[in-house]
Parts: sequence; structure tokens; C-alpha cells
Amino acid sequence: MEPLLVVEGLTKSFGGLKAVRAFNCRVNQRTVHALIGPNGAGKTTVFNLISGLLKPDAGRIRLEGRELTGLPAHMVSRAGIGRTFQTIRVFRDLTAEENVLVGLYAHSGVSVVRSALRPPVDRKLRREVEAALELVGLAPSAGTLARNLSYGEQKRLEMARALAWGPRVLLLDEPTAGMNPTEAAAIMQTIARIREAGRTVMLVEHNMRVVMDVSDWITVMDFGEVIAEGTPDRVTSDERVIKAYLGERKC
Repeated sequence: MEPLLVVEGLTKSFGGLKAVRAFNCRVNQRTVHALIGPNGAGKTTVFNLISGLLKPDAGRIRLEGRELTGLPAHMVSRAGIGRTFQTIRVFRDLTAEENVLVGLYAHSGVSVVRSALRPPVDRKLRREVEAALELVGLAPSAGTLARNLSYGEQKRLEMARALAWGPRVLLLDEPTAGMNPTEAAAIMQTIARIREAGRTVMLVEHNMRVVMDVSDWITVMDFGEVIAEGTPDRVTSDERVIKAYLGERKC
């Protein structure tokens, strides 16, 4: 089976700093693919390149054979790449259901202002919203204002909003950052359900328990380069990975 997402030779510099160097990865359908590495390794830059927030200096990005390289973020999104961010971005004075609707309207080209004015909702959209909230375990909180949800629930709400329109690949940037163990466990269960539902996830995550428990494949970065990849067991026994995480680097 051909990989769903193929990234080849991705390179990005900021001034004299080469943040990403010839990055390669292949993300298979219906898997959870983790991207890990020490702080400053270039992981979020890779996500920003894949999602169209940055343009690469070199390399290619293809989704199901379609060229995405250099496309702006809104076109990458419509091609099938969903995204969440490290910091929470919810509309605090809208309900969980309305937050997901905003995402659906925005993806269809309706302005954020118009989508926040509570326009009429047809049955198809309503079903999509309900399905997304059910998938992340927030169906009972559909009518709850986002500001009244816990931190972990707000994170899952963002995931629902990104999932509602049916992206081919969902990028999760630090989904458990700042969470207590109970909240992190809920996120792990949510990611597992997303995969079981036939979706594909690529995540950046520092919590290694989460990475080891939910990932099918792991790509490890250090100083902008891929230093290892493989199954969780294989990666955790790789000497280069151990050295990178222990900081045993040559001066």
C-alpha cells in the first residue's frame, strides 16, 4: 500500500540557521506517526511546512500523490491536512457544538465572523458535528460553553473541530502539553479512537509515555535532521536516540 503522506528532502533555513535539513518521512494510512526529538530539533517547523504556514527552501510534500509543496495554508487544509496547535485556540463564549461548526464553516470558505453569528445549521452539518464530538468523547458537553470546559476538554474540542470536515491526515502539535496524568490519559484514548475510526494522525509530543502507547511508527529528529525511525521498540533502543535525549553530544 502506498503511503498517504510523503515528505522528501524538506529543508528550511531562517537566516543562517538551518532549522530543517533534508527531512524525509512516509506516513501510512490509519496509523499514528509520532515526530519526536529534543527542544529545538525542528519538529514544529516540519509541521508548519507540511501545513503550509511556511514555504520550504527545498523538498516535496505529497498527499495521496497530490503535490502540496509551497501551497498556502488554506489550500493545504482543503487538500486534506488538518492541524491543531500547542496553544489552545477555541471560542470561549461559544458552545462546544458551535466551536466545531465554526471550523466547518471556515473550512467551506465562510468567514469566521459570519460563522460565529450562529447561522442556521442543516442536518448534514449537524451530523458531522455530532460525530466529531462523539469521537473525542465530548458529545455530552455539546451545549457547554468552551470556557466552562477543562483544559483537557478544550484540547479535545480543538481536535473535534479539526476532525469534523474529514481531513486525510490530522497533525497534532503537543496534544498533552501542560496536562496532568488524567487529562493526558484521556487524550491517549482519544487518539486511539481516532485511529480505530480509520483516521491518520501525525503528532509532535514530548510525553514519551503517550508516544510509546499510541504510536505505530516514530521519526526522531535532532538539530533539524532525522536521526532514526521505526517502531517504538526499535527507536527506544537506538543509540543515536538515547544520546540525543541524554544530551551526549560532541562539542
